Amino acid sequence: MPGAYSEAVLADADRLIPLPSEFTFEESAAFPLQGMTAHYLIHEFRRPVPGSFVLIHAAAGGMGGLLVQWAKHLGANVIGTVSTEAKARSARTSGADHVVLYTEQDFVAETKRITNGRGADLIIDGVGRTTFKGDLEAAAVRGHIVVFGAASGPADPVSPNAFMLNALTVSGGSLQNYLRTPEELRQRANDVIAGIRARWLKLKIGRVLPLAQAAQAHELLETRKTEGKLVLSVANSPPRIRPGNN
Repeated sequence: MPGAYSEAVLADADRLIPLPSEFTFEESAAFPLQGMTAHYLIHEFRRPVPGSFVLIHAAAGGMGGLLVQWAKHLGANVIGTVSTEAKARSARTSGADHVVLYTEQDFVAETKRITNGRGADLIIDGVGRTTFKGDLEAAAVRGHIVVFGAASGPADPVSPNAFMLNALTVSGGSLQNYLRTPEELRQRANDVIAGIRARWLKLKIGRVLPLAQAAQAHELLETRKTEGKLVLSVANSPPRIRPGNN
């Protein structure tokens, strides 16, 4: 979010989220961006239903872990792709039914095998270049692919005709386009908070680093050495203002 690397931010009141008193600063920092992103990715394009297959790339990350949990909560069969055995364990802990180690396995072939040749009904892709071409093959007939990021770089261009054979739908989006009003922001935030409070949605904060180590945080992200959410923290944070405080 703009301003997130600052020690203090002047924000419009209608863009603020009232926080439960039991949330820590780290939890409060960890849930909004990725939690609300997971909310729109799961709900706005093709909402998972019991029996459907959902393929989630980078399933062990902070974003991926939330997506896995939400899709599983809605009854889907969840397939997650990860790069290491440690991340595979993390994805399974989040609820993934099947985990594909893409450094050793072809995720397209594995998705087809797991789904008995059907393919995934919904693919959520924040990786981009190294995955999108395979998504076109791994998707089911009339499947839906949602692109929301480019961790490996922008996907290579493809002809729209590539979507015709299997009647695929491809969508893209960013959170700012799904938070256009204060009401929408509060509705998405409250849904995330409700899931956390009900304990079916769990935040995984992998590491907390001081703001002075922001460069190291980027190195960890770029080299894919993170699991869960990485949080930058400012020492001696001021008391949080809650409704009713003067």
